[in-house]
Amino acid sequence: MSSAENNEANDYIQMYDNLIDVLTASKKAAQKEKNGNISQGEVITRIMLDFVKCLEKDNRETIRKKQADGIAAAKARGVHMGRPAKKSPDNFIVLAKQWENGTLSIGEFMEQTGLKERTLYRRLREHNITKKK
Repeated sequence: MSSAENNEANDYIQMYDNLIDVLTASKKAAQKEKNGNISQGEVITRIMLDFVKCLEKDNRETIRKKQADGIAAAKARGVHMGRPAKKSPDNFIVLAKQWENGTLSIGEFMEQTGLKERTLYRRLREHNITKKK
């Protein structure tokens, strides 16, 4: 039996076990409610709703597993996930030294590099550059 077939068989076993649990719980609830004023139709409706919830839960778990498998396969192929990183300009270090010495304001620094403030400060931290007080 292949790995995929084994996983599929385990999925069916898990779904069967979940269904048995739902039916057992619903049967107990029906027996308790039998003493009350709840009709048989309402009990059947509740059993069906529990069954549908069980199937939906199984479906969500299957989707999450397939998604995780797909992400793992993409990472194994070297596919980059997420937003592409913004490159720093070639003269970043020179501009950073000017900013560090106080000859360049942060606004001018941002304008000349084309980086947003948060990205700019992150790059400064990466290069261990801090403004002298």
